[in-house]
Amino acid sequence: MPTNRQTKQRTLIMQALQGRLDHPTAEQLHRELSAEYPHLGLSTVYRNLELLVQRGELATAPSPDGVVHFDPNLTEHAHFYCTRCKRLLDLPLPEQLTEQITLRPGQRVEAVQLLLSGQCEECGSKTDPQAESQS
Repeated sequence: MPTNRQTKQRTLIMQALQGRLDHPTAEQLHRELSAEYPHLGLSTVYRNLELLVQRGELATAPSPDGVVHFDPNLTEHAHFYCTRCKRLLDLPLPEQLTEQITLRPGQRVEAVQLLLSGQCEECGSKTDPQAESQS
């Protein structure tokens, strides 16, 4: 059972997530961190990410790829999933979005999870070989 004390590994994970707009998986974080910290185990990364989510210091992001992505941005925002490169990116939500939605009596919004999918700017600017062969 993970402890509540701040470990070196937990600090490294939070530093690696700080300010990111993408939403890495545990495996991606492990790959990035193990280059500099080869003794950092994948199970340690998973354990610490789960603890940070439980403590409300980190969120998980919805993704159609079925893989858990981690999100350091705890403000209300939407996500954009690139169907080509599989990245998950933050999108700002219009202010007072929840006030514009008509709810039934007694309902109240506690969280918003909005996921858009398509091609990110980077992938959209790349040439699609299938599209070229069809023209």
